[in-house]
Amino acid sequence: MPTLQIQDGQTVVAAKAPISLAQLRRGQVATVASSDLPDAERHLLQAMGLRDEARVMMCSDGAMCIVRVMGHCACASRIGIARALAERVFIAADSDGAAAPGA
Repeated sequence: MPTLQIQDGQTVVAAKAPISLAQLRRGQVATVASSDLPDAERHLLQAMGLRDEARVMMCSDGAMCIVRVMGHCACASRIGIARALAERVFIAADSDGAAAPGA
């Protein structure tokens, strides 16, 4: 089970092993580690920025997961993915445990 750390008013997931993106709760921040998806689905998510090593924040964690994908240049986008798809994308804690600025 992941442990939670609070830093600068944000909840950051600190997990020893990757957990599914669907396990994040609203406001939690993590890094995408891998996925267990067919190539077509994986390529579609990658085109939307949800790729390995992408920093993400869960905005809404219902049947449809709304995820903020944070870019390298202080830009971000929000995407909605089905919970069943989010369950096959795996995340890990950031190595420094820090939340994204302005997230």
